[in-house]
Amino acid sequence: EGKRFVSTKEEVTDQEVIDAKGMMVLPGLVDVHSHGAAGHDFSDGDVEGLKEILRYEKAHGITSYCPTSMTLPKDDLLKIFGTIEAIKDEPEAEVIAGVNMEGPFIDPIKKGAQAEENIVAPNAEFFRACNAVSGGKIRLVTLAPNMPGSLEFIKEVSDEVMVSIGHTTADYDTALAAMKAGAHHVTHLYNAMPPFAHRNPGVIGAAFDDPECRMELICDGYHIHGAVVRATFSMMGSERMVLISDSMMATGMPNGTYSLGGQAVWMKDGKATLTDGETIAGSATNLYDCMRKAVSFDIPLADAIFAATRNPAQSIGIYDEVGSIAPGKKAIELGNTNAMFRISYYLHNGKGGLQVDIPREIELLTEASKRGNHQATYRLGLLFEDNESGMAQNLELSVKYFQLAADNGILAAINKMGELYLFGEVIPANLTKAISCFTAASEQGYGKASYWLGRLHTDGIGQLEKDTQKAMNYYRKAIEQGYEEARE
Repeated sequence: EGKRFVSTKEEVTDQEVIDAKGMMVLPGLVDVHSHGAAGHDFSDGDVEGLKEILRYEKAHGITSYCPTSMTLPKDDLLKIFGTIEAIKDEPEAEVIAGVNMEGPFIDPIKKGAQAEENIVAPNAEFFRACNAVSGGKIRLVTLAPNMPGSLEFIKEVSDEVMVSIGHTTADYDTALAAMKAGAHHVTHLYNAMPPFAHRNPGVIGAAFDDPECRMELICDGYHIHGAVVRATFSMMGSERMVLISDSMMATGMPNGTYSLGGQAVWMKDGKATLTDGETIAGSATNLYDCMRKAVSFDIPLADAIFAATRNPAQSIGIYDEVGSIAPGKKAIELGNTNAMFRISYYLHNGKGGLQVDIPREIELLTEASKRGNHQATYRLGLLFEDNESGMAQNLELSVKYFQLAADNGILAAINKMGELYLFGEVIPANLTKAISCFTAASEQGYGKASYWLGRLHTDGIGQLEKDTQKAMNYYRKAIEQGYEEARE
């Protein structure tokens, strides 16, 4: 009631009962480290782009979010942090829990995907200037404790912000000294730091020995092996683990070329790297999916949930407001259509401990579609088209769902409408509309649509002349966009 949890049903004005059979009610997720999503980067310094990121995060169950900066010049950072204050009165701002300042106080040797030319020594006044323009919202600041002035910086600002150790070559003694000075957080454990070795335990060993320290883990399946995730939860204690996405602008987007802090990044099938093909550049996964990945690595469900809710909230000092469902804490109306969509998948395939239940699947997809999740709309089209699991086929209804999903920008649906117009078996054939659909989807990175354009040029169909060179260009484009069948 009033965007707060209350103790009893009698305190709630809206008495609507929502059927949550087969679901779990979780606290909103807390992502303290994410650079962007939905085609936008916080470091772009663009207010409208930041709003898009926040809408994406909320739609995927992340109700407390820390936009994260990169290692950039001071003037750029001031502009970037200023966007937080600029949108404070906008509805999207309710998701902002703080800001994460990752860099520029890092070690060039472990810069990772950060720009070396912008690295500077830790400077309290630099930090305070950035914090001021953000409206005092910076909750985390990363530094390398082996850089000159680090201990002095930690002692000076640790009462104002949580200092996090990361992007560093620090040894055990240097890292432990920083923790004793007040730096009780580690930025993406294992990544951009020395390995945990039996004679040189480094930052990881120091984190183990600091009972106050909490450690971030990027659990996207690329940054850290599942066995290491399990070992870390066991060794460090699940109550100290903080799952993060470290997501960048390619999250929620098709395969293609994007940017992170001004550097080109190639994303394919969820893995984002710099153009060298080796340096991992953030993730292309949201925190909800990272939590699910942790469970798939055999992390107990309760531990994974705590690591995505309670623990990160505690780590940045906002657990009195978020991180659990308790009277008085913030309650953001979510309508998590992404969760509905995921659960519908489990019901369809009998996974996640759920039995196959097609009628319930359709209920969830229909509700998600009504709430604006048009991936669910597209899925409804497939169900009614293919007569799956014994459902009554309804081609007229399937086309209706495909068209609605296409009208709302779902690339698979745009491509599907192109196929329907091309073959003319369900709706009247219309090559002009087919080519228009394929072209629109191809230009936005949908590989199968590029493949169809290649096929049309191969055969010289409709207004597209037979052109082997153009066909090959489209096939190559399809492969670059991740559609491997084009190799055939």
